[in-house]
Amino acid sequence: MAIVRGDAYIASFRTLASKSLREAFDRAISSSQAQDAQALRQRAIGAPQGEWNIDGAQWFSLQTQKIEQLKRIEEQAVTTLLSDVHRLSASAMRAWIIYLSGTLLAIGLALAAMIMRSINRQLQDTLTTIAEMDGDLTQRLSVPGTDELSRLNSAYNQSLESIANLVTKIKNSATTIRRASNENAPFPLETQQSDPLARVG
Repeated sequence: MAIVRGDAYIASFRTLASKSLREAFDRAISSSQAQDAQALRQRAIGAPQGEWNIDGAQWFSLQTQKIEQLKRIEEQAVTTLLSDVHRLSASAMRAWIIYLSGTLLAIGLALAAMIMRSINRQLQDTLTTIAEMDGDLTQRLSVPGTDELSRLNSAYNQSLESIANLVTKIKNSATTIRRASNENAPFPLETQQSDPLARVG
């Protein structure tokens, strides 16, 4: 049963190991020490029960050398495996960074597009409102927030307020001047405009 398991392990190793590890394993089991150990093993298996006829010291020495060779192959396999793990980890990290960068870029572009659409819509609404005012100084632009366009609308509203105050002052001044002229005239301006005789005289 142990022989069958050993053969299965060797078959699995040859299937999964790299070419360099397979070559190192073949060199190890083909060495003189390994061949001598295998010969002693076969002799022990074929000997009658209790009649091994094998030098114990020689058996131990050959098996120890064989184990040391296989240990070196095992260490080489571990080193190769760790190298593969590090390489795959670095590759996965690069792939993750690329994926994350692409995702962040896509999100950034989507946010930029949304902001541009919002700005364009607000700007179009502002221009449409200004066009529909048609000189009406009582209308005002909406100030939905504190962004640049909102502050621009607020400044435009302040300009409209200043113009409206200026127009009001001009109207008041004109009314005051007209009243003063009527009071100082020999005949009120309204009477002169309504009396035909005053216009003839």
